[in-house]
Amino acid sequence: MRQLFVILLALMVCFAMPLMAQEKEKAEGGMADMAPPEPLNDDWHEWMVGEWEGWSESEKGKTTEWLKCDMGLNGQFLFLATKSEMGEMTREGRGASTIDPESGAFVGYWVDNFRGMYEGKGKRADNKVTMTWEGNHGTYKETVEKVGADKFTSTYSFTDANGKITKGKSEMTRIKKMSDKKD
Repeated sequence: MRQLFVILLALMVCFAMPLMAQEKEKAEGGMADMAPPEPLNDDWHEWMVGEWEGWSESEKGKTTEWLKCDMGLNGQFLFLATKSEMGEMTREGRGASTIDPESGAFVGYWVDNFRGMYEGKGKRADNKVTMTWEGNHGTYKETVEKVGADKFTSTYSFTDANGKITKGKSEMTRIKKMSDKKD
C-alpha cells in the first residue's frame, strides 16, 4: 500500500509541476509579452509615406533619384524602395525603418543591388533625422531634413571599406501622396 501511495504522489507531482509553471507564466505576463507593440505613432514616418523624385550630387556626378515609402506589417515599419540613375549605372535598394520601442532610437536595415547589406541606427531632432548605416561595403552617414510638407534635403558621407570618403547632397520632392494606412 505504501508503494502505491508513493507512486500516486509522484504522478501527482509530475502533473502538478507543468500546471504550476503555467500559472507562474501567466502571473509574469506570459503570452501578453509576445504581442507586438502598438503601431508606429510617429509623425516623421507617417510624413515620409509617398512617392518622391529628385536628385543627388557628389564628386562622382549628379544622379536622378526615385523613392517610394509605405507603412507595413500592421504599421510597425516604414518600407522604402529606391532607384538612383547616373548614365548607364542604376543602383536600387530596399529597406525598412522603425523606432526601437525600448530605446526610442531610429533603427533600420538596408540592402542594395551591389549586394550591400547595412544596419542603421540614429535619432531625430526636430525636423532632422540622422542615421549611421554600417555594412559590408562601408559606413554611410546621412542627415535628412524636412524643409516643407512635400520636400526634404539630405547631406551624406560614405566611407568605403578602403577608407575613401565620398560626400554629397540631395533634394527630393513628393510627387504622389499615398495613404499612410497601417496595413
